[in-house]
Amino acid sequence: MSVSVVVPAYNAQDFIQVAIASLQAQTLPPLEIIVVNDASTDDTAKVVESAAKKDSRIKLINLASNMGPGGARNAGIEEARGQWIALLDADDRFAPERLERLVQLGEETKADIVTDNLLIYDAVAQKIARQGFRRRDNESHFEVTLDSFLYNAAGESTECDFGLLMPIFRRDTLIERGLRYPVNLRHGEDFHLMLDALLAGSTWVCTSDAYYLYTERTGSISKQSSGMSRTKVNYAAMKAATDQLLSRPAISSNARLRELVARRSRGLRWLDAKAKLVAKMRSEGTASVLKTCAGDPWIAWNVGRFLIRRISRKVNALGHATFSSRGSRPLR
Repeated sequence: MSVSVVVPAYNAQDFIQVAIASLQAQTLPPLEIIVVNDASTDDTAKVVESAAKKDSRIKLINLASNMGPGGARNAGIEEARGQWIALLDADDRFAPERLERLVQLGEETKADIVTDNLLIYDAVAQKIARQGFRRRDNESHFEVTLDSFLYNAAGESTECDFGLLMPIFRRDTLIERGLRYPVNLRHGEDFHLMLDALLAGSTWVCTSDAYYLYTERTGSISKQSSGMSRTKVNYAAMKAATDQLLSRPAISSNARLRELVARRSRGLRWLDAKAKLVAKMRSEGTASVLKTCAGDPWIAWNVGRFLIRRISRKVNALGHATFSSRGSRPLR
């Protein structure tokens, strides 16, 4: 089976070569590596051109204007010739066996879409912080349905937003069903393509094994910015796009789907509010945040709930560490 890998890149001169190298190291060599230079203002194009001179599989597409991640991915999809199309962000990497394992799973299950778990990477600490979601007991893989996708795409209230999982698609699925990334949304565009795919009847399987190294915007270990993400966080736009889904007949006619979409909207509203509170605290101090909470019961309630969850996690972690340190000694 042949695989095309599409790599959207914007001002990625300092790290694009690492992403490309991870593709060149695949145990199932890709048919082509399509790097879409999204009108970068640095030397991204030169770095890719240099790599292409040594590897004929590397193809560079230079966009005349910045189209955002969705537009750049769409441009790569249009050029792809492989039976499968994989996506890799320029600041991320594939484990060497990723394409082989995912294509094999896709062929065995006849799925249209295959994803894997994430290796959440702190670039500053240079360590894997955790995996995206906990491994499911006695399951090598599982099907992602419309219900389970929406349930696991509710922002902070879920363990891992399934909209972050990086897919490989059957090319025929994308072409025949006209599936493309939205170009008017530059943050969270992945969610909408995957939703469209499921609404169109596509089948999606996911393995609990992790082969995709996902670079955190801010490291959960180092607490420092990776300096590599070019995505401008915009939870308000994501919420607005989510709210528009309620007008789609396939969702508006189904009470369960309506509630799941509304749940995602509430989660995004909180993420937007939290981001603004953090910025406010940094610029104006804690007193300004307390004043905001006092004037908005909804924010106050969510801040309280957030703090309780944080404290609970720390207490549980401390209890686990204390118990583990006792080893197998009997309790006294």
